[in-house]
Amino acid sequence: MFILFFARGACGILTSEDDIINIAMKRLSILAVPYTARGIIEIFANVMRGINGATVSMIIGVINCVLQMLMIYTLCKLIGTYEFIIETNIIVWAISLVAYVVFYIKGVKKIKQKNEQVIK
Repeated sequence: MFILFFARGACGILTSEDDIINIAMKRLSILAVPYTARGIIEIFANVMRGINGATVSMIIGVINCVLQMLMIYTLCKLIGTYEFIIETNIIVWAISLVAYVVFYIKGVKKIKQKNEQVIK
């Protein structure tokens, strides 16, 4: 939420048109907090790549893109508001985050099992 304090001034550097600044502020007000989930998703994606889950990470990323496009081309045509288009990001990010956490837990369990077998 701290970013919202400086957002109007930062947008003013790029444009002087109030309509564009208002659209940017609307987008920021919706995405400011959930955007941290996007950062967590990137962390999980890279951790998955580090524990030999690059294929899983890639598949989740592709599904993420496909889901986003499906939502935009189907649900957004029905609802059709700018805010909903932005909110589809949050929905897809939540789905991706759940998928990464599930596969992260499975990957860690698999590594623990391998380590236990090596110790025995």
